[in-house]
Amino acid sequence: KVLLKLAEKERTAGSVARTVERNFDNLSEIVRNELLLILSEKTGTYQEDEYTTVMGTVKITISCIIADNFDKLPEDMRNKLLFRLSEEIEDGELVAPWNFARTLVENYEKITKELRELLFTLSERGEDAEIMIAAVAKVLMENYEKIPKELRELLFTFSEKDETARGVARALEMVNFDDLPKNMRNELLFTLSKKDTAIRYASSITVDNFDKLPEDLRNKLLFIFSENIDSKCVFVEFVLENFDNVPKKIRNLLDNMEDCLNCAIERMSDDNPLKTIEIISKTRSKINKDFALKILNKLSIHKDEEIKKRGKELMGSLKEK
Repeated sequence: KVLLKLAEKERTAGSVARTVERNFDNLSEIVRNELLLILSEKTGTYQEDEYTTVMGTVKITISCIIADNFDKLPEDMRNKLLFRLSEEIEDGELVAPWNFARTLVENYEKITKELRELLFTLSERGEDAEIMIAAVAKVLMENYEKIPKELRELLFTFSEKDETARGVARALEMVNFDDLPKNMRNELLFTLSKKDTAIRYASSITVDNFDKLPEDLRNKLLFIFSENIDSKCVFVEFVLENFDNVPKKIRNLLDNMEDCLNCAIERMSDDNPLKTIEIISKTRSKINKDFALKILNKLSIHKDEEIKKRGKELMGSLKEK
C-alpha cells in the first residue's frame, strides 16, 4: 500500500520505479502490475542516486523493466504498457526509444499485430521520429541474422527514404561495424551515401572503416563523397591522410576542390606540421602557390628545428618555379 501511494506522486514515482526494477522477482505479480500501470502514466525525472547528478525518467525505467522481463509479464499487461509508451510517438520523440525498440524487435513474434504495425508506420513519420527510427534500425542491425525477412526489408526501406535515411545512418555509426554481416552493411552504406540527409554520417563511417570495405565499393563511395557539398571536406581530409594509398584517379578529384583542400591543409599545419610539408610537396600542382607559401612560411619559423628546416627547403623549391 505504501508503494502504491508513493507511485501516485510525481515526486516519489521515480524512486518507486527503481524499486520495482531492482526487486521485480520479489514483488507479487498483482502488486508489481498495479505499480507498473500507475508508473507508466508518470512523466517525472529523478536523480539516479545521491552521489551523481545523472537524471533518469520514470518512463525510461519502465521501458527497461518491460525489456528485461518481457516473458514474465502477462500478455495483456505488457501490451497495455507498450501502448502507453507508444502513445508518445504521436507527440514527437519517444522518451524511451532504445528499450522500446529492443522490446518490439526482439519479441516481434510475440507482440500484437497493432504493435508490429508501429514499426512499419515509423517510415511514414519521417524526421518527426528520427530517434525512434535510429533505435529500431540499430536493433534490426544487431539482430539482422535472427529477424524475419519483413524486418530485414524494413531496415532497407528506412535507408531508401530521404526522410528516414539519417536515422539509419546514425544507427550504423553507433553499432559495432565488425559485428554486422558484410553484405548488409556494405549495401546500407552505399544506399545511405546517396542520400543528402545521411551522406555526412556515411562519409564518416566510410573513413572509420575504410580498410574493411571492398576496394570497388570504397572507390565508388569516395567518388560520391567528392561530389556532395556535405561530404567534400571529409573526403579531402581522408585523401590527404591516405594520399599514397588511394588510387590516382581518386587523388585527381582534388583538382577541383581548392577551398576544401586549403582548409584541410591549414588545419593539418597546426596538428601535424611534418605531414603538412609532405602533403604540400605531393599536391603542389593542385593547390594555389601563394597559399602553399603562406603555410610554409609559418612552418619555417616553427620552434621544432626539423619542421623549420624542411619548411624552408620546400618554400625555396616552390619560389624557384
